[in-house]
Amino acid sequence: MGTGHSKPRSNTNEINEAESYFQSLPPEIVKYMLPYLPNSALGAFSQTSLRNNVIARSLMNERLFMQFVCASGNFNSVKNDCHVTSIVIAPDGNTIVSGSMDGTIRISDFSTGTCIRTLSGHTGIVTCVAIEGAFIISASVDKTVKIWDFNTGSCMDTFFGHKDGVMSVAISKTTSTIVSASFDKTIKIWDFNTGTCIHTLTGHTEIVTCVAIKGNFIISGSWDRTIKIWDLYTGNCIRTLTGHTGIVTCVAIEGDFIISGSRDHTIKIWDLYTGNYIHTLIGHTAVTSVAISPDRDTIVSGCADNTVLIWRPWPYIPDISNSNSNQTSGRHNVFSNGINRIWKRRIKYTELK
Repeated sequence: MGTGHSKPRSNTNEINEAESYFQSLPPEIVKYMLPYLPNSALGAFSQTSLRNNVIARSLMNERLFMQFVCASGNFNSVKNDCHVTSIVIAPDGNTIVSGSMDGTIRISDFSTGTCIRTLSGHTGIVTCVAIEGAFIISASVDKTVKIWDFNTGSCMDTFFGHKDGVMSVAISKTTSTIVSASFDKTIKIWDFNTGTCIHTLTGHTEIVTCVAIKGNFIISGSWDRTIKIWDLYTGNCIRTLTGHTGIVTCVAIEGDFIISGSRDHTIKIWDLYTGNYIHTLIGHTAVTSVAISPDRDTIVSGCADNTVLIWRPWPYIPDISNSNSNQTSGRHNVFSNGINRIWKRRIKYTELK
């Protein structure tokens, strides 16, 4: 007996007409129009041609693109696509762990790029991977979080509880807790050892796109354009940071600072303990990922325009007590298509100038 939930069928004539219309427009105009399409239409648009697939992917953060694929109900169209969605370098520095749109996780040799082991078990796109000790933690649009043995590749545990796909995952090294963010607009805190959900955090009004942990703090970013700071132990929301005018796609924490990236083309720096806005870095189009060096001297950001930027922001930052807005480009170097080049071979910094 059917479930009563049938997949809506696309109107081929309408899609062809839309394809012809968009094909006649300059790419710059198409990119401007696409964000206003509904999820199903954008998913269909990305599947009409290679050109439009490239346009759609370059426009959006990869994690956001996955939401549109899911909305179109056509996971099979990307089942054989080994497009990398998330990546992390293992603590030993010799291996790379990556999540893929084909639903697998790969452990690869850092120097040669050779795949050492493929982990299979997720039934949907893997959106995020993280490493802690001898374990790999993965999140997927199949609504689960999985724990894998790094050395054997076996699945140790699966956490169920989210009502929709899981967008991001992070782990606390000091408290043995895992935090996951989901399409269902919630954040869950899990006990790493038992798989028990300790808290479910509600407060975001849209999809939670990213999550990070620092000490007792959880930082989350959302489609609702806000960043929230939560207490890891109580699950209470401490404060909400507003200022971005687009979807918050990524967050990072180092020392006393929160770094956030957004579809509004900016990177913002905030004080972790007070929530004060400190500074805005401009120079990107839609920001898809950010990272900060342990010495807090360098920020690295990825962008939908296929560039990686290296920032030296600290000389431009006013005193923390002064929260007055002051924008700067602060940009040090631009790596055009830098991610692809680094993946192809290990190259020196000077070769990317």
